[in-house]
Amino acid sequence: MKNFLVTGAAGFIRYEVCMQLSNAGHNVIALDGLVEGLYGKTEKLSRFKSLERMDRIQTMELDLSKDDLSLLKNFAPIDIVINLAAMPGLQKSWEIFNQYVDSNIIATEKLARFFLIRGYLALSMFQRVLSTANTQTVMRIRVLFQFHRTG
Repeated sequence: MKNFLVTGAAGFIRYEVCMQLSNAGHNVIALDGLVEGLYGKTEKLSRFKSLERMDRIQTMELDLSKDDLSLLKNFAPIDIVINLAAMPGLQKSWEIFNQYVDSNIIATEKLARFFLIRGYLALSMFQRVLSTANTQTVMRIRVLFQFHRTG
């Protein structure tokens, strides 16, 4: 059993990642800033609230680009960080450019810095395929960074 931090947990694919990790017996810290983007805030909040009711999942509303990441120290030691937080959709990126940059660049850099200075090892980009439990849909997930605690 490992302790996972999953960012962007209220997004559709990220929600499924949290569920599958929990169902596999892992502890999950589900993190999301609940920033409106591709999904409306009501839809994201609904998924986030359902994660709160799951075994082995703790939720935290935190905007990676703006909030203090030292709040993550309040949780049990994190073994693996799966950074899936991002604002998808290239079309929308031109409409809300600054928000897109904050969510996709600033937040990722801030998260990387936070964990790298604490001795985590970053692995480069990779893709993972998973299928959801209640549908036969296969999804591809692009993970920008996955951090493993060293030592």
